[in-house]
Amino acid sequence: MNKKIELILKESEDTMSAHAVLYFFRLSNICIEAKPIALLSTTVRVGAVEANIENVADIDIPNKKQYAIYPKKENFFVPVLKGIQGEHPEFKMEVKENETAPMLTDEEMKMLGLTDEDIEEPMKNYLLFTVPDVDEDRRDAYTNMTHALYEVAIAKLKEEKVAFLAKTKKYLFAASEEEIEEVNDQIDKVYDSNKKECDKHKEKKLSEIEEAYQLYLAEKTKEQEAASEEEDASAGGNLFSMNMQDED
Repeated sequence: MNKKIELILKESEDTMSAHAVLYFFRLSNICIEAKPIALLSTTVRVGAVEANIENVADIDIPNKKQYAIYPKKENFFVPVLKGIQGEHPEFKMEVKENETAPMLTDEEMKMLGLTDEDIEEPMKNYLLFTVPDVDEDRRDAYTNMTHALYEVAIAKLKEEKVAFLAKTKKYLFAASEEEIEEVNDQIDKVYDSNKKECDKHKEKKLSEIEEAYQLYLAEKTKEQEAASEEEDASAGGNLFSMNMQDED
């Protein structure tokens, strides 16, 4: 096979694979649970510099629904806050007191030969972001977003397929029908493989969304049942009290 054709086929694999990976990352940004990957696209502007969030803050995930964000410096606090809210406006944000901020005692300072000037005062506060529950409106929005991003990814794959088929033509002018068919088949296979990857990512995300919605419904049902039981118990108590008064 023509060396140039081999390079074009390799390029087609890399390019179309990149679109499938991009679709995966975009789906990861539809945050249903607190996972590190959902913050990867968050950038923080500190003065004239734009930094990745991991460079300016420490990230902890205390549970499946929350991110605890500890800016590394006082002047990073507001930029980190704005960066995350810009990327995930759906998150509920709270400023919490950092009760676990490490502090050295006077004895420890003396033992280590340190003075107050050697120690950077720890951040007094940190940011707590809560991922919202997937209610009906959010389920619909996330489902529509998943399909819309899928359509964009598939459109890009189709566009690349057509472009690479066209690219190979000028190097196949002297090739046999069999050779032309072989090249076209390979590009088709690259397209099909990456489309299947996108299909897999889409179905997994839709499944996650539906699962989270069903969990939300189950929690709401529990709350309603508990409230109903409490109301019944209260009504029963009132009835008993009224009966006792009648007997008096």
